[in-house]
Amino acid sequence: VITTADFFTAYDDSFGNVDINWDLLISMKINKFLSASINTTLKYDDDVKITNEDGTLGGPKVQFKEMIGVGFSYNF
Repeated sequence: VITTADFFTAYDDSFGNVDINWDLLISMKINKFLSASINTTLKYDDDVKITNEDGTLGGPKVQFKEMIGVGFSYNF
């Protein structure tokens, strides 16, 4: 398991609004030939506004990205 969390803010009038970038990687060996990994990224940026389903402009929200990988390996 590898995780990294970054917290940062701007040096202007919005000082104190913390933006977050958090990565999490989980790697595992299933058996002799197969391995798997799960990678998740959480992002929160106060400056990015999300549009609601009804078309109105909403406030900032948490964004997620998830990836799943499966690998096959064989030694000669």
